[in-house]
Amino acid sequence: MTTLQNKLAQARAQGRAALIGYLPAGFPDVESSIKVVRAMVEGGCDVIEVGLPYSDPMMDGPTIQRAADTALAAGTTPADVLRVVATPGHTSDSISLIHAGALYSGDTILGEGTTIVTHPEGSLRDYLNSLDRLRELLDAGEFAIIEPAHGERIDAPAEVIDYYRSHRLERIEQVKAALEQGTSTASEVCDIVYHDVDPSVRPAAEQIVKAQLAYLDALPADDA
Repeated sequence: MTTLQNKLAQARAQGRAALIGYLPAGFPDVESSIKVVRAMVEGGCDVIEVGLPYSDPMMDGPTIQRAADTALAAGTTPADVLRVVATPGHTSDSISLIHAGALYSGDTILGEGTTIVTHPEGSLRDYLNSLDRLRELLDAGEFAIIEPAHGERIDAPAEVIDYYRSHRLERIEQVKAALEQGTSTASEVCDIVYHDVDPSVRPAAEQIVKAQLAYLDALPADDA
C-alpha cells in the first residue's frame, strides 16, 4: 500500500473525508513554500499535492494560476522540486527521483524481492555503484523513505539498500566458487548457482549469470 493509500485508508477508518491540500512549488518562493507545506501538515492536511508551476489559466482557475505565476516569477524550476539521480544497472538508462524526502526508485529497488540485473540490458558493476550512490544520499539526509515502482513503501531504506548490496556480493561469491569448480559457460554456472529455479525462469536465470560473469570479466565470447 502506498503512502497515499495509507492516508486515505486512515481517514476512511476514522469515518471522515481526507483533507488534501495543494500548493504550487515555489510559492511565494522556494524557501517559503517549504515552510507553507510544513504548516499545512501541522494544520491537519492528510495529503499535500505539490505541483510544478506552469502557465495555463484554463486548467486550474485564477487563484492557483496567480500562485503559479508568483512561483514562476520567483524563478522556480523543476530542479527545485525534483532531483534526478542516475541509477544505471537494472538498465543502462535507469533513473531515480528524490522529492520531499522520498526516493522514487523505479525498478532499482523494489518493495519486495530484489531487482533483476541481466545481460546485456543491465550491468552489475553499474548497479552496485548505484546502490553505493543511494546509500551516500541516504546518509546525507537527502531522503528518508523509498517509494518503489512495485511493492510497498520502504520505511527502513538503509537496511534494504545494505541487503541488496550484500545479496549481490553473495551471489558473486557463489559464481566465483562455480568457476573454481571448472565451469565456464553461463549455462554451466547456472546449473550450480541457480540449480533450484523453476524451468520456466531458467532463461532469465542464465541472463542474470551472464551479467555476473561480465562483472567478473569471465563472460565467454559465445555467451556475450
